[in-house]
Parts: sequence; C-alpha cells; structure tokens
Amino acid sequence: MPNYPLAKTYFNIKTDNLVTLEEKHMTDIWNGMQQTGVWEDVTPEQLHNHIIPRNQPAILRGFASDWPIVGQSDEQLFNQLSKYNQQKSVATLSGGAEMQGRFFFDKDFRSFNFESKNMPLETVFQQLLDYRKQKNPPHLYAAPINVADVFPGLSSQIPVPHLEHIKNKAGSLWIGNRTKIAAHWDQQDNIAVVVHGKRRFTLLPPEQISNLYIGPLDATIAGRPISMVDFNNPDFQQHPKFRDAIKEAQMAVLAPGDALYIPSMWFHHVESLEDIGVLYNIWWRESSTAKTENPFHTLVRSLMSISHMPQPERQAWKALYDHFIFQEKSNLISHLPEESRGVLKHMTPQL
Repeated sequence: MPNYPLAKTYFNIKTDNLVTLEEKHMTDIWNGMQQTGVWEDVTPEQLHNHIIPRNQPAILRGFASDWPIVGQSDEQLFNQLSKYNQQKSVATLSGGAEMQGRFFFDKDFRSFNFESKNMPLETVFQQLLDYRKQKNPPHLYAAPINVADVFPGLSSQIPVPHLEHIKNKAGSLWIGNRTKIAAHWDQQDNIAVVVHGKRRFTLLPPEQISNLYIGPLDATIAGRPISMVDFNNPDFQQHPKFRDAIKEAQMAVLAPGDALYIPSMWFHHVESLEDIGVLYNIWWRESSTAKTENPFHTLVRSLMSISHMPQPERQAWKALYDHFIFQEKSNLISHLPEESRGVLKHMTPQL
C-alpha cells in the first residue's frame, strides 16, 4: 500500500464564506440565486417526516463532520482510502485542460470530449496529487465507485443511520479534481455527502425541463440525458429560455462534512471547486417496484410509439395517460370489484 507524503498544511473545515470572490465572479448566473434551505443536526425523524415530504432540496449542515475521513489533507485522505482499497481498477473519465472540467459532447455531438478507461485506484490518487502542481492540469474523474465492492470495510467509517431501514440503496464515491457535471436528473432520492473539497450544486425542479435544452435520450455520458447549457458560460442566444430556469434555480455550496438531500427527478448541476474533491452519495428508492421497473424506459417507448402520431391521436393518448397514470388510483378503480381489477390494482415487484 503506498504511503503518500503528508502536506505541511492541513485542510480546515469551514461552513462560512464558502464561495470566494473569484469563484463568485466566474459567471453571473449564481449572483442573487436563491439559496437552498439549511438544516442542522438533522435526526432520522426530521429527515423522513419533515425534509423528504417537502420534496425540496435541503442542505444538511455538518451531516458527516464526525466521519474519520472528513477534514484531512489530500494525502491523508488517500492514505486512509488506500487501507480499504481492494486493488481494483475503477472507471475513469479524463480530458485535457482545454475542456475546463466540463465533461460533455464533442463539437460534432458524435462523441465526447473525454476518454473513458479503467485505471488502478492508486494511479488515480497519484495523478490527482501530481496535477495539483500544474497551473492548467488535465481533468480526471473516477466515478461512480461502488463502495461495497472497491472499499469493503469503509462503510463502517461513513455511517448514515438515517437510512439504515432502507433496503433499496447504493453508496458510491466520486473522486476527481475540478470537474463540472452537466445538469441531469436521477430517478432515485439522493443524499450527497461532501467528504473533501468544496462543491457547488445548482438545483432545478423537474418542471424546468423545457428551459434546460435536454440533449439526446439515447446517447448519454453516464446513462442520464443532460442539459446542453453550459452553466458556467451560458449562451443566451442559443438557449434563451435558460434565463427562466435561472429564476427557479437554487444554489447549494457545501464544505466537507455537509450533505445535500436531492429529491427524485430534480435536476442538479455539480461542480467541484477545489484541486481534489471527494463525494459520497447514497441513492435509494422506497417504491415497491424499485428493482423491477424503470419509468424512463416507458418514456422512451412512448416517444417512439406516440409522439409521431397525428395530433388528434396524441390528444387521445394524453387523455388515457392522464386517466390511467396520473390520477389517484382510488378514483380509477373504485367502481371495480376487487377480483376484477387486474393490473389496475396496487403493483408489486412480482406483478
């Protein structure tokens, strides 16, 4: 196991003045943007009974400030993670300095502006440490790293008792330098915990989809369609409706030990603001069909089968979808005997 030399200065956790003057003026979309609400000393009861039911993002200040891997220097952190590493290779994305950390499509939209390859985790650590010495370093991102697979034993050091009762959950680490991940949605609920470095999240409700200029559905960077808008350098001539999205956006800047609750389907743009950043996140779904159905597949099938129909037929199918999918089930099946409800009754993973 490598032993990375410790730096002379150590990272101190701060929860105030999280955005420097330089960072603030990188662009103007964050100036005056609504701040995500902050909760402190959140208990499991508060999370499940007060925060999640609001269906709004929430900063959970100091959520993981007592984790042993939080608040260490770059070298200390990688030394700690190396103790749990099973010497496995991990999926990485890498690109030159010219991409400015924005993992995206190439100009022709036929390929991407980065290279994907597997890399030993210790190599990732060493490259990130070396990149700190360069004025304009390449960009490297190892993610998502399944903690149970690559870091067995680490889970006991990063406890999240708030989610102990959840069965359908998965924990991952995201390790890189100054990276920008385009706005996208996740089907699952999400708690993202900043382990190292600062991170800025820009959050938008699902209703803003028409103002975000979504890219291809079947050619994606990491499995989710993304916004074509460059949040750091928006082109308002090409994407004029993005101005309306900004009005509804929220900003959350997190320090190590802070966490962010992101409701299912909320768009989030994520930017790592320091030379080395590490994020731990837990996705989960409590739906009875969590492991059997993916609504995105239904969306794509509907797009292929319905969107090109004549307007009267599309309106008819819209009426059917409104009736069968988006109404309360009690109004939908109350007139039917129990034994005659078939697929209209409550779905289960076995149905």
